[in-house]
Amino acid sequence: IMFKKILIANRGEIAVRVIRACKEWGIQTVAVHSNVDKDSMHVRLADESVCIGSHQPANSYLNIPAIMSAIELTSAEAVHPGYGFLSENTNFAKILEENKIKFVGPSSDIIKKMGDKIEAKKIAKKYGLPVIEGSEGGVSNSKQAKEISKKIGFPVLIKAAGGGGGKGMKIVRNEKDFDLSFSSWTIFIPFPPPPPAALIKTGKPIFFDISFAFFGSETPSSEPSITGKPYFFAIFFAWILSP
Repeated sequence: IMFKKILIANRGEIAVRVIRACKEWGIQTVAVHSNVDKDSMHVRLADESVCIGSHQPANSYLNIPAIMSAIELTSAEAVHPGYGFLSENTNFAKILEENKIKFVGPSSDIIKKMGDKIEAKKIAKKYGLPVIEGSEGGVSNSKQAKEISKKIGFPVLIKAAGGGGGKGMKIVRNEKDFDLSFSSWTIFIPFPPPPPAALIKTGKPIFFDISFAFFGSETPSSEPSITGKPYFFAIFFAWILSP
């Protein structure tokens, strides 16, 4: 067994699934929770639990200092981030690395490269992979974004370039709705200030996972799991243009 105790930095279904898997391996588990989640299933199933803040995600499940305190308090050896929340947070992964706590996922360097949609697109193009039409860099104002969108052709998807916690994606179907859509999508971004937007030509998504083993190998998954975000969320994704 690689670890004796793992802290799950998430809630709900994904936390329950991780805890059940750990029990099968004989690994102790630590659940973290907000003040309103204290009676949730993942808290009841875990061997230990720690309250990390109030119901607002920024004060609990996105609260890195509180989670680090929970790790120290429980002597957890590793952290499983689940999906969403801090699972694609480069800073969180790096802090864990610096404190010799294993992040059950890719390294902070990989997250930095692949978590930024613009950087990920550049890497894909570098290795000859076909990529969808979209902005070549981040856009931060409506005028610039509208001009790019007109060149790409509507409809377009406005997406946080550096990650928006799975929120803030906005489909704009025509030019007349663009200004309102561009100003409103930032409301849902949980990380102030809002990151630059990436513009993507909309289409039908094809999802496939790339899993990184602890020693650096890459294994495509034959059964991609995108539970909870069935349309937009995936570790890696490609698009087929709609007619």
